[in-house]
Amino acid sequence: MARRDGIRGMRKTELHQHLDGSIPPRTIWAMMRRHALNPVPTLHEMQRLLSIQPGEEGTLLAYLDKFHYPMWITQFYENIQAVTEAIVAEAARNGVRTLELRYSPIIHTFAGLTPGQIGIYQINVNVPQGVTQGLSVPLTVSQGTNSSTVYVRVVQ
Repeated sequence: MARRDGIRGMRKTELHQHLDGSIPPRTIWAMMRRHALNPVPTLHEMQRLLSIQPGEEGTLLAYLDKFHYPMWITQFYENIQAVTEAIVAEAARNGVRTLELRYSPIIHTFAGLTPGQIGIYQINVNVPQGVTQGLSVPLTVSQGTNSSTVYVRVVQ
């Protein structure tokens, strides 16, 4: 138990993590139910659909099939931000301090979203110790002579 607590307390970095494959099962389940998309009656059964089961190990198709259900909920514009926040919160609970979260805008367009509508751009940020925490902290992003300030949530 002490070893597990030690690992849990370590600062971690997650690189090249895909949005669709990183949504916490409880979040997927709640959103699928809200949109009447639940293919099974319980969260436990949903977790089985999202996890590699005995006999599926080592098969790429079985692995890729697990992305099928998360893709259902990421077709709704309002869910993109919510699942991103859930992923970041889950990563933080697991000691992740640097997270590279990726997505492919084109696969989120089946229900009518357009890449320009989604409005998410990748910026990798490592928040240094001592930064003011809050729900609306200014972050200025500069490239060349252009800069833009956005307000971000910085919480521990």
